[in-house]
Amino acid sequence: MCLRLCLFLMMCFSGLLSFNGQARADTQFSGAYLLHVCEMDGKGGELVKGGHTACQAYITGVIDYHRILQSMKLAPKIDVCVPTKTSIANVHRTVLTYLRKHKENDAFIAAPHNFYDIIAHRYFPVVGLTYIASVIGIAIKLSGGDYGFFHYFFQSPEAYRMGYWVAAWVSVPAVLWILVHSSFHIRKHADAWYKVTAALMIVTLLISFLLFPMGAFGHSVRLFMVATIPIFIVQYFFFVRGGLPAMMAWPLTVAGLTFLIYGLIL
Repeated sequence: MCLRLCLFLMMCFSGLLSFNGQARADTQFSGAYLLHVCEMDGKGGELVKGGHTACQAYITGVIDYHRILQSMKLAPKIDVCVPTKTSIANVHRTVLTYLRKHKENDAFIAAPHNFYDIIAHRYFPVVGLTYIASVIGIAIKLSGGDYGFFHYFFQSPEAYRMGYWVAAWVSVPAVLWILVHSSFHIRKHADAWYKVTAALMIVTLLISFLLFPMGAFGHSVRLFMVATIPIFIVQYFFFVRGGLPAMMAWPLTVAGLTFLIYGLIL
């Protein structure tokens, strides 16, 4: 018992240390940051020292990258047409005007960083928190018999194995949202896919209580799946509105991974 408790605490501590530096190093070029470096005063001067250089270098890089993809027939079917004699300064002003008018793009981060943001700051933390809560809740529920909470939490793999099913259940609409959102042509339908999938899963789960009676193990798992219905809402909120800060996302991810590995060891 003592040895397993020490192992569990060591895994948590080492995981937090390994990801702490990665959380601090998490930097991303969002729409808001692009506006910040591209912004200019009334006379066309830069508000951030060296900002216009960074802004124009970023814009040029995006255009060149898009042209390369087009030449390889890999780019989306959207033409970025910049007249030959147009200066980068004029393109700079056009981009700046657009960013000022479209504040909804402030949180947008160009791929592949946008995909990384979805996985690291939205999906993993929520699933990790769900798994941790499931393991603790199941361990508490099982502790009413011959063994107490600490037995099921530190010595028995039962709570951890039941928690796998709950985490997998919550992941279904999330993974579907990520796949649809990653597709350029149908990404605008990602929210609708999430809502429909989550609603169908909830309805199916509730109907299963009436049509398919199960044993104690299956019944307990389904009860915790029902309890995760609010997680669908919380998860959707983070997916649409933006992810957690790195200092919150990484500890939750590491904690969930620690519980997962510890359950496999048991």
